[in-house]
Amino acid sequence: MPDLQTQAIAQALFGVNPANEPDDSGAELRILCIDGPPIKRILTMLTLRARVRIDEYRLRRSGRGHVRAFAVTPDLTRPFCISEMRTPAAAYARQNLRLGAAGDATVLRRFVEWIMGCDPSVGAVVLVGTRR
Repeated sequence: MPDLQTQAIAQALFGVNPANEPDDSGAELRILCIDGPPIKRILTMLTLRARVRIDEYRLRRSGRGHVRAFAVTPDLTRPFCISEMRTPAAAYARQNLRLGAAGDATVLRRFVEWIMGCDPSVGAVVLVGTRR
């Protein structure tokens, strides 16, 4: 669970309330931070794709029919790039806005991206569910 400062920043960036506090529009926010010591970060990266799908499912079950996922780089406290995942904007951000690796590291980066479901430089994934 993100701390209160992170929740406040996410609320300001996306204009909705943190999880379990829906606002009048019915919007709800879920925050998945990818931070901490290296071992915790690796474990989070390995389970991120499943955690995103679980939270998307929970948002839909709670009446939020439209769920959008956003990748935040490098983290919510200092966002440099925020792009919607699984869209042309995500591909553009990966190619032109995020720090890239060159040479052999590109293959490793693509592999980690395939496991995570997003670029490895992402520091948080924010899910926004609305009632449409």
